[in-house]
Amino acid sequence: QLVCPMPQQGEGDAKFRELDLGEGSSTGEIMCVECEDMGSKVFCNDCKDHYCALCFSWQHRTGNRSKHSFTKIGGAEATGGTTEFFMELQPKEEVVKVVPTAAVASSDGSQHLEELDRGEPLTDRARFIPMRITKEERVLLHLLEGALDVSEYTDKVDVTGSFGFGWSGRKSKVTVIREELDDMFSLLSGLAVCDNLKQGALVISDKSFKDNQEFYQHVFEVGRRYKIMNPQKMRSTYGKMMWMLQDMAGPAQLDWSCRVPITTVHSVLAASNSLALLEDPRLPVATREIVTFGKAKEIVEAEVAAKRQATAAIKAEYITPELPEEQLERVLVSVSDANSFLASNRVPVDRMIANLTTYFHPDKKEEGHSLSIKYGYGGSKLSHDHT
Repeated sequence: QLVCPMPQQGEGDAKFRELDLGEGSSTGEIMCVECEDMGSKVFCNDCKDHYCALCFSWQHRTGNRSKHSFTKIGGAEATGGTTEFFMELQPKEEVVKVVPTAAVASSDGSQHLEELDRGEPLTDRARFIPMRITKEERVLLHLLEGALDVSEYTDKVDVTGSFGFGWSGRKSKVTVIREELDDMFSLLSGLAVCDNLKQGALVISDKSFKDNQEFYQHVFEVGRRYKIMNPQKMRSTYGKMMWMLQDMAGPAQLDWSCRVPITTVHSVLAASNSLALLEDPRLPVATREIVTFGKAKEIVEAEVAAKRQATAAIKAEYITPELPEEQLERVLVSVSDANSFLASNRVPVDRMIANLTTYFHPDKKEEGHSLSIKYGYGGSKLSHDHT
């Protein structure tokens, strides 16, 4: 976010008189000509218009406009390139220098990695990192989403009515639940046949729903795992799926269940006797999120090279018949996905908390740093001072 000082209250008239405001302008608060929501912070001497810092930077980022001279409200005129000048106004992020892992030649001439960034072991966190969905599992996910889209489970189970819709005194709620679950299983079986005739025939040939419970368990597990990795997906169908799973273990009183544990990085490594990988100091390097913001190009390139070296070293040591290369790659990318998710969702929050604690006093109001919102400005529907 660009930082430009706003004139203090009571000093606006004197500040604005330093600029050529042009015809029709007043000495009160002048709004940005582009967004019309924010107060003017910059006057472009070539465009003869007022802008907020963000709109000015966006409109003058390239082309001839990037060479326009401007005057900050209450500041001196700057004649240099606008892009370079406004980059200097950006708050400087603290650059964490990362020493790249050096490739050290051993006595036998091979290359090995020095320990770079041990961090915390992933032994505990890996229990909650879901495995990335495979191509085959994505087909099952599409089957599940299609069946959930057309299912009327919650419409009929949660509604009391007549005319054969919902449940009433003539048809108990448990009966309706069982009927709708049977319809859901039938939908999944039919879609499986449509997708692959040979494999689908194995699901429906002379078998009851209970006999195919492993198939249904896998389908619902893929859906739950996908939702964990993509919280923004399945907004309208995930709740319906969870009600089904709960009713199977509750009111429906089925003698079998579609609920199985989520497939995680820890469970896959435990099944292949490879849990030692979680304590390997090269794993955080091979799965780290490469953040380019605030880092020099040389540092980013060194981190990328270290990540490739760590990945190659892990593959050379941990590939076994129980943990083939394809499965090991899924483990690594699954941990990388989790790190990327944390970086994109938690880091901005941590950065905002750091800015609030650094630049704002917790007990007193500071002029020029208000967090208040006002009705009609920036899409706000109410006024609040956030104190």
